[in-house]
Amino acid sequence: MAKHFYHIPLQNALQFVKQHKTWLNRVAQHPKERTYYALLGKSYYNLQIEEFIHFFKIDKNIDATLKSVEYFHSIGFIGTMHKVLNFSQFQVDKDKEMKKSFFYAFCYRYAKEEAEGFELFIQKTLLYYHTSFNTESNISINHQDICHTLAKSRHITIKESFGEEGKGVFFKLFLDGAITIEEKGKRIKTLRKKAYKRLLYVILERGESHRV
Repeated sequence: MAKHFYHIPLQNALQFVKQHKTWLNRVAQHPKERTYYALLGKSYYNLQIEEFIHFFKIDKNIDATLKSVEYFHSIGFIGTMHKVLNFSQFQVDKDKEMKKSFFYAFCYRYAKEEAEGFELFIQKTLLYYHTSFNTESNISINHQDICHTLAKSRHITIKESFGEEGKGVFFKLFLDGAITIEEKGKRIKTLRKKAYKRLLYVILERGESHRV
């Protein structure tokens, strides 16, 4: 996956952290305030997890749903968010509960003041980091169906092209007539899955560029 996938929403989130540094410092230093805002912020965060799970149809499998929710609330994932958002500057890494409550408090302030920016950041981040978890948990996401659903809603045409090439095969995807994804290998079925997975990020990035 491209490293720049959630570059724009991340930069916006980092800017938000910078602009609200005084408030974040106060929350970091006052446990009761942090607990209060964390309780509220967790609800906003859970709504974004719910949106993510419904959109990718993970909720068709209750075991997959529970694993996803657990993962996105795990100290491993939230610890990664601390690194991504440079929360070390607030000295909130004494224990896992402090880390979690500070992250949820941040979610509250971000969601209340910049709802669209918060939604973009959380949704793109969940998708970005779900890939490794998806591999470990065997949770299946049908990238092809999602690509066609998104393309239809955004009036984008998707066309396929595939065939033999030398000793192998190729698979290409076109967006609005322009070649966008090309995969080469031995099996069309495998290449199709890889191509649509890559295409999903392209479509999401294209939509994001029109929103930001």
